[in-house]
Amino acid sequence: MLVEKLGSMTQFTKVPHAALFLTFIDGAQIYGMKIRTKAGLDAVLHLASDEPKVVEEIHFVNKDVFVLESPTFQFADLSQARSGNLEAKARGVAILSTEGTFMRASHSQGPFDVDLERGVARESRNHPGSMWFDSWDVVVTRANEREVLFGHHVATKR
Repeated sequence: MLVEKLGSMTQFTKVPHAALFLTFIDGAQIYGMKIRTKAGLDAVLHLASDEPKVVEEIHFVNKDVFVLESPTFQFADLSQARSGNLEAKARGVAILSTEGTFMRASHSQGPFDVDLERGVARESRNHPGSMWFDSWDVVVTRANEREVLFGHHVATKR
C-alpha cells in the first residue's frame, strides 16, 4: 500500500535544529521548531499560539514528535510587506533581511529573533534594510494541493 508521507516520527533529542514538528502535550496539538540559543542550549520555538514563544526543551525531551518533511513559510500578499524600524514588542512577525529570515518571539528574558533557516535564537535587534510581515502561514503540499497547517494573522491597516 502507498502511504503519503508528510514527515516521520522521531525522538525529540534526534530532531535537527530548524526542523518543524508536531506533538501533543496534555491533549493539545503543539507545532514547534527545534532551535538553539546563542548560549548553545537547545530550546523550542512554540508556534501554535497567537504569540510565538521560545520555551525550554524540557517539555519535549522525552517525547516522540512528528517532524514535517517539507513545510514552508508563506506570506499571503507582498502588498502587506512593511519596512522601517520594527518595535521589539511586535511578536510573531516574520522579518526578511540580508542576514536571513527571522521570527520575533517572546521569551522570559525579553523578545528574541529566531533564524528560521538555521534554528538559532538571539536577543531581538534592528535589522537595517529589512522588510517584515504581520501575517504568514506554514503550509505543506499534499497531492499538489496547498494545506495551511497554522499561521499568524494580524489585520493590516493602510
